[in-house]
Amino acid sequence: MSDHVSWRRVSEHSRSLSLAVSLWDDLTRNRPDDDPRITVDGVRPAVRTPSGYHLYFDLSDRAVEVAVDGGDQYMDDARTVDLGKWDQTVPLEFNLQPTTAYPFPSWATLVRGRVMAEGGSPVAEAAVSVKAPGGSGADDSPWQNRIVSTDETGHYVYYFRVSGDAADGDTSIGDGSTVEIDGEDPTFRVVHDGRVEETSLAVAASDMTELNVTFSRKLNDLGVGPPNRDDSGEGRSRSEDTRSGREVSDHSSG
Repeated sequence: MSDHVSWRRVSEHSRSLSLAVSLWDDLTRNRPDDDPRITVDGVRPAVRTPSGYHLYFDLSDRAVEVAVDGGDQYMDDARTVDLGKWDQTVPLEFNLQPTTAYPFPSWATLVRGRVMAEGGSPVAEAAVSVKAPGGSGADDSPWQNRIVSTDETGHYVYYFRVSGDAADGDTSIGDGSTVEIDGEDPTFRVVHDGRVEETSLAVAASDMTELNVTFSRKLNDLGVGPPNRDDSGEGRSRSEDTRSGREVSDHSSG
């Protein structure tokens, strides 16, 4: 005689998706090779899918901060999301920007450098950007919406997404295998505490070009009190293209 087995339902549990977070490498447009840490109001995701989505369930309808710790290879990022208004079928996407420690592939088109104050002190958290094609970036700004920041040692790396003869709407390759925006060398802008330095630079495609920037005022003077003045009554900053050996002085209001 066979045994008879009976089943009884003990409990039932269902979950409701509150938020899906998706991470992308801003250079390669693939999933990050590293595993950046994601938190929502300090809570780690309940589930990570094989396709790379990070899922949160059963969160209350409120405004939350979604933070990404990029580790050594990516810049940190964070956004505030109102879960009461968010469409749960749409992932929240982060395009993670590589840091100076990122293992860039050999085909990458890069500009590396350092931002310093007079006397050689590093300037951290200076913003480096490039003039947008047509002089019209996001929010009608003449600068591209991709901004990279210097690290605590003043170093930065700016990368161009160049592929073949086109560059994802950003740039093109000229006859001399250099990057062109609107047919000209890219114009770089470095900003820190109200100080602005702008300079054009010949950038070799699929290579590394160096651009170092020195603000004429000392680091502890940046953003504190009136700027130092030259004979023209204007603050001065300086940039150096170490690839061509040229130095450019640029006057801007302090």
